[in-house]
Amino acid sequence: MTDEDALLAAICAKPLEDTPRLAYADWLDEHADPGEKVRPEPVLPSAGKPKRARKKKATADAPAAPPGAFRAQRAELIRAQIALESLTRADPRFAPLEARAYALIDTYARDWYPQGMNLRERTEWDRGFPVPDMPAESARTDEHLARVPLWRLTAHGSDAFFKYPYLHRVGSLLVYGSTPEGTVERVAGCADLRNVTELAFTSQTFDASLLTRVLDSWTDRRLRMFWANSCPVGLSGCKVLATHPATANLKLLRVHTAQIGSRGLKVLLESGRFNNLRLATFAHNQTKDAGAKHLLNWPALDTIPALYLMNMGFSEKVRDHLRERLGDRVHL
Repeated sequence: MTDEDALLAAICAKPLEDTPRLAYADWLDEHADPGEKVRPEPVLPSAGKPKRARKKKATADAPAAPPGAFRAQRAELIRAQIALESLTRADPRFAPLEARAYALIDTYARDWYPQGMNLRERTEWDRGFPVPDMPAESARTDEHLARVPLWRLTAHGSDAFFKYPYLHRVGSLLVYGSTPEGTVERVAGCADLRNVTELAFTSQTFDASLLTRVLDSWTDRRLRMFWANSCPVGLSGCKVLATHPATANLKLLRVHTAQIGSRGLKVLLESGRFNNLRLATFAHNQTKDAGAKHLLNWPALDTIPALYLMNMGFSEKVRDHLRERLGDRVHL
């Protein structure tokens, strides 16, 4: 086993910890080849929202690099994304650092991706590593597992994923559709899902008690994203989300079609818990203009990058006001 293999193994063993990743960044810097650069330096966007990484085709002037190339840039990305985790959007350091991270990903992502894997159009990067869809057994290799600490696993109307041998390597779990009864309870009680930081439920049935049970399991698990789309969250569920310790550091919150009225929206927005979100979806909850009043008083309204408010019963006057204030950051 090489030194790099050992460092990657340490990251995979403790994928939520920053220290192994920072140690790998130090190794990358120490072993960077200053003469290997064949791709131009990333250009930071002059204005507007940074774009996520897109799949890029090799060109004559930008050939695919061999494995291990652009190590100094990879080290920079690891440190930048770790630093971003501790900054709020209001911090003056946040925007330029985020833009730099996106520029590095846009420029070098395909060179850092494990060989033989396809780069999903909107693959997220977590502290210097991609979080791709977990490939099927026939498409997965030891190299994939060694070089990708965390994966994205989607369950469509099934609970078969509980038999999966690598649940401890799942960082993003999405449970969709009509799953067998008790699936949500099993998710809450599954210790192998300990490294999931992005938890998404769609069309699942749970009350405030079950929602509390799920969040109890994630209290110390660094939960960064929570979805409860087409789930009966209601006012009681909003009170749970607004006060539970597990939601204290969320970056993304999606609760569309969740039976949330203006009172529930008020509970969420006035809690102060969600002022640093990078994306929020409250669409298809009929809060009407009473809910819009709470939104317009929300401290995060002027800084959140993306806000989805479709079909909420707003008057045209309110919709115009939101468009004027948020521009293309709001989706109505």
